[in-house]
Amino acid sequence: SNKTKESSSPLDIFESLKDIPIKSIQLKESVLDINGHEVFVKKIKLKNKKQSLRLEGNIGRINLSKTIKKDKKIDEINLDIQLNRRKLKINKLVAKSKLIFLELKGNVENYVSKNFEMNLSYKGEFPLKEIHEWLEFRNIGQLYSGQVEVKGKLKGNKDDFLSSNDLQASVFKTDLVYDQTATANVTVSKKAIFFNKLKIKHKEQSLELLR
Repeated sequence: SNKTKESSSPLDIFESLKDIPIKSIQLKESVLDINGHEVFVKKIKLKNKKQSLRLEGNIGRINLSKTIKKDKKIDEINLDIQLNRRKLKINKLVAKSKLIFLELKGNVENYVSKNFEMNLSYKGEFPLKEIHEWLEFRNIGQLYSGQVEVKGKLKGNKDDFLSSNDLQASVFKTDLVYDQTATANVTVSKKAIFFNKLKIKHKEQSLELLR
């Protein structure tokens, strides 16, 4: 009936897991097309936990150009995630791309809804000049070299989120300073970016800015 079709959802699969006799499905050395993205699967295992699904494995060669409108690729992702009708639990997700590294853990409630809620923690490392790809401040100065380590938490949804980050930059060079190290606490929301604390050090000299 029309009523049945309107009320059906892909999430209904979770109500049927206990009746499916298959315990696990495994893919090796395969290429998948996901929403127009070609993904190379080195090894993926999908486990039927009766009330949830668990996905573990390793995938690579992911082109993000259609998603973020930038020529960016992910070389490799190692993942261990679990999902049920309501929650996506990320036990571990590690993404690597050249000099960029990101490890992610946490939960996403209502993950297939526009009203999803995130509670994530992460840590990573990336070249300082990569910031130019996401933030426009070349009129202030160019970032040339240096590596940034970040550790942070992200909570909220797409319309109201808050990200708190501790950053450490090592031996970096910009138009303004060079051969410096720096630490900072940066809070990011949809409305603004706040530098709550910033400390720059060069040899025996240091400069500290408090919010």
